[in-house]
Amino acid sequence: MKELVGKLSALDPEAGDALKVVTYFDTLMDGHVSIETLVRGAATLAGAPAGYLKGATSIRVLADGRRGSGGDPEGHVSASAGGATVWIEREGNAHANDDMVRERLAVAVAQYAGRGNEQTPERQAVELLLTAGIGSEERRGAEARLRLDPLGRVRAVALPSRAPATKEFPSTVLATPWGTVRGAILPEASEPPEGRAGVGVAGRVTELPYSWRTALVALAVADTDGASRADDLGSLISVADSINDSSELPDDVTRAEAAVGHGWTVATLQAVADGGSVRAVASIAGLHHSSVHSRLPELTRLLGFDPLTPLGRVRLFTALLLLRVAHAHFD
Repeated sequence: MKELVGKLSALDPEAGDALKVVTYFDTLMDGHVSIETLVRGAATLAGAPAGYLKGATSIRVLADGRRGSGGDPEGHVSASAGGATVWIEREGNAHANDDMVRERLAVAVAQYAGRGNEQTPERQAVELLLTAGIGSEERRGAEARLRLDPLGRVRAVALPSRAPATKEFPSTVLATPWGTVRGAILPEASEPPEGRAGVGVAGRVTELPYSWRTALVALAVADTDGASRADDLGSLISVADSINDSSELPDDVTRAEAAVGHGWTVATLQAVADGGSVRAVASIAGLHHSSVHSRLPELTRLLGFDPLTPLGRVRLFTALLLLRVAHAHFD
C-alpha cells in the first residue's frame, strides 16, 4: 500500500493524498479505536477542528488534537452516517481533501456503530490518560481501571501502530499529526517492548499527556529499530515539542531545508553539525575535500550563519532535529 501511495502521489498528488486519508482511517479502524480518536484523526488530518454529534453525545477536537468545548455542526459542511453527524470547522476556503476526510470519518463512524463498541475499558483508559484536557473525575476513573498509583511515576511510550498489543502493558492506537501510533503506559523503571519505540519523560499520572508528546518526538527522531528516549534530548525536547506543522518552522529550519535542496544532503549537514572535519564531510558526500571546502561559503550564505562556529553547529544541529520532527510520518 505504501508503494501504491508513493506511485500515485508522483502521478497525481491530490489522488495520492486522498489514498493516504483512506489508509489512515483504515489503520484506525483496524486498531479498534474510540469515536474520539476517529474525530481526532480527522482534525489532525484536516488541520482544523472536527466534530461528532449523536443524540446527547457531542465530541469536538481541535486541530492540535486537544479536546475542544462545544460541538455543533451548525454553519459547517457536515455528513451523516450511523445516526451521527460529523463535520470539519474550516475557516475560509475548503482544502482539497476536506470532503475526503469528512466522508471517511462518516464511513468510520458508521462502521463503528455497525459492529458495536470494540474499545475495551483498558484501551479507553489509556486514551483518556494520554489525552490533554480531560477532567479530573475522568482521569481518576481511568487511573482506577488501570490500577495506577496516582503518586507513582510512569512514562508514555509511542510505538508503530502495527506493533502488537501486549498483556504486560496497557496500550491503544491513537491518531497523531504524524499518523497512527500505538500508545502505551509503563512504570518509570520498565523497559519498552522490543523494536522501534519513543520513550517519553517520566512523571506523575497527571503528567502523562506531556510524556506522550515527548514520546512522539522521540519516535520521530529515532534512527534505529531500538528505543529512542526523550530524556536523551535534554532541554531540546521542549523545543522539538513546540513544532506542530511546517508552517510554524523557525527560519533556521527552513534555511536548512533549502540547503538540502541546493545539493547538500541531510547526512552531510548532520556531519557538519556534529563537528566533523572537512575530510569527514567530504567522505560522506562522496566528494574531494577541496570541493567541500570551496562550497562552505555557499552553505554559510544559505543558512544565514557560519555552521563551523560552535554556536553555528548548535543552530544547525537543532534545525536538523526540528526538520526531522516536522516531516516525520508514522505508519
